[in-house]
Amino acid sequence: MAGQGDDRGDDRLSPNQLEKATKAIQILAGLDIPDTISKRSSSDDVLAAADRCLATFNNSQRLKSKPPSKRKAKDEVLSIFKRSKAATKLGESSKCLWKHSFVCLAYCGQTRIPTTEIEKDDLLRAGLGEKEVEFFNMEIGAEAFRDLLYDKFPPLRCGGGFEFLKCIPNSRNMEVLSPVTLSSPLALKTRVGTTKRTYIRPLQQDLELSAIFDLPSGPEEECLKCGEYFNLGKLASHISSCGRKVEIDLTDEYGQSSSKVKEENTGIRNDFEKEFDSIEDSKYYFDAVLELENDIVQTVMEQSSKEITAACNEQAPLMMKIGEMKKQIDTDETMFLDVRRGFVLIDAMRQATKKKFNPYQLLKIRFVGESAIDHGGPKREFFHLLALDVSNNYFSGADNGSRFLINNIIGVQDRKYYYLGVYFVLSVLYGGNGFPFMHDSLFNYLVYQSIDTSTVSVDNIPDQTLKFLVNKVLEAETDDDIQISCSIDESLDLLLATGFRKAVCNLTLEDRNDIRNALLNYHLIAKVKAELDQFAEGLQTFGFLSFVKADPHTWRPYFIQTDKELTPDIIKGMLSVEYSAKGSVDRPLEERTYMFFVDFLDDCYEEGISGCDLSNFLLFLTGTSRIPLLGFEESITLLFLKYGNFPTVSTCGIEIRLPTIHDTYEKFKDIMIHAIKGNDGFGG
Repeated sequence: MAGQGDDRGDDRLSPNQLEKATKAIQILAGLDIPDTISKRSSSDDVLAAADRCLATFNNSQRLKSKPPSKRKAKDEVLSIFKRSKAATKLGESSKCLWKHSFVCLAYCGQTRIPTTEIEKDDLLRAGLGEKEVEFFNMEIGAEAFRDLLYDKFPPLRCGGGFEFLKCIPNSRNMEVLSPVTLSSPLALKTRVGTTKRTYIRPLQQDLELSAIFDLPSGPEEECLKCGEYFNLGKLASHISSCGRKVEIDLTDEYGQSSSKVKEENTGIRNDFEKEFDSIEDSKYYFDAVLELENDIVQTVMEQSSKEITAACNEQAPLMMKIGEMKKQIDTDETMFLDVRRGFVLIDAMRQATKKKFNPYQLLKIRFVGESAIDHGGPKREFFHLLALDVSNNYFSGADNGSRFLINNIIGVQDRKYYYLGVYFVLSVLYGGNGFPFMHDSLFNYLVYQSIDTSTVSVDNIPDQTLKFLVNKVLEAETDDDIQISCSIDESLDLLLATGFRKAVCNLTLEDRNDIRNALLNYHLIAKVKAELDQFAEGLQTFGFLSFVKADPHTWRPYFIQTDKELTPDIIKGMLSVEYSAKGSVDRPLEERTYMFFVDFLDDCYEEGISGCDLSNFLLFLTGTSRIPLLGFEESITLLFLKYGNFPTVSTCGIEIRLPTIHDTYEKFKDIMIHAIKGNDGFGG
């Protein structure tokens, strides 16, 4: 018993220790609840903690009469400040394991880090920008990791997901980190190492930069326009909304300043006042001008109405028939085609041979290694790339669009020409251009089953030996010339293969057309009849070929290249430009950028920039180098990029964003050429 009493006595507090513990409890009970608890606990948890503090304080009054053990005092203190259940479930340590800075950006297409103080302040005011995040558990799951970042950057929830980026060394450009880094803080730390900052970019939608926080921004100053006082940080933005005109000096680019324009306008007004002595004179003048303008407008409207009516009359049957075929598509079922950008034809053919391949299901294209969601852009680019590969691998001939099928019996055995026909039809239904590179003699065979090569010129003949023979026959001036040309071994083989049986020694100038027709009809049409018939079988998908035969003229542009030229006016006519409000700081920069854009289109058209003509620009913007016969289903919008060095395009409703940062046309032109030539697809 004595031993037990000694042990219990050793575990009790001395009077001095008791007094110190009582004071410590009183101090701790009066403290605010720590940030970690307030952030991770509910209001009920806070009230419960306060009740425990009060109970502990009351119990401390009885400590002198019946001193507790050291263990009980320690338990009392820990019970007041124990971590919440949520934190315990996450397995968080009371010690911070990693501190890391995150910079949340506002724009999906931003490729450069924020550098200016104005840009950084705008982000901070919007609840974005740079913030330091503490991690007490490095192995939390992907959802908990995401929610932690959403708590730090609330507007990020509206971005439709996000991705991590890091700054490229010795550069202001960023590169996307692996999606693995989104799984946990540990995975991110493993990838970034000692990098100080990780950038967060919204994935699907730009974030609003409307201010939700006020930042310290210096003393107040009076607005000279309205007389109200604003701190210096808000004064600049107030000036634009107050109606004060903000002018930008564009002297270097256009050779005259704003002040000069004002002087010229003043001069015009003075001359106008001198011209008219009375109100009646000026009224008569304006009535005459108004009448002239009405006549001009009426003429333009009548002409435009005729053009629009003609276009509608031509396209209406086409739209109606395509609409009928589209009704056969099962929109409840989706067929995804996964293809590699450099092997589109190979992958498309392999996918077509699989049992799951069903052209009557809704088609979606996924480029391997790219993150774009198919809202139209990936399909357009798929059919554009597919047409190029088909032209190079299954057709031969001139590059002007008049090409002929290549004889390929192995392809026939593998039914590849049938699948080409199916893909042709899908291209038409999903807004593509078909295969517009065939010679019209092939189109005539598909529609009328007639073999007629009367429109084939010597330059269109793909086989060089055949071209040489036909050319010699047509250029022959004597019977001997024809006989010599046809007696060469290779030439004779070509002629005999057609079934032409007249002896070479008996050939005359009267046989020239017969020889020419026999050679071309056989080697360009009859020789590939199996290929053409199988291709026609594929074209019958959705009943497409039947529609073509019923109205060949309407469907002809999907098979044969048209002569319609792509011009800057056509491209500008497709665009809807969205500017900032008049009087805003950004408006002059956007108007200047648009003029750069107009000049760039003109240069592509007039000067023929190497590797960057208007068709290349259209491909960069829409995914196809030719305007579809029915136009684009999506509207095309031109927006402006306040932050960023390069233009960006979007597949969700065709959009292009032009950077306004460049102050000279040469700089703008260089980045446009670099972006178009370096385009590697959607989401790449």
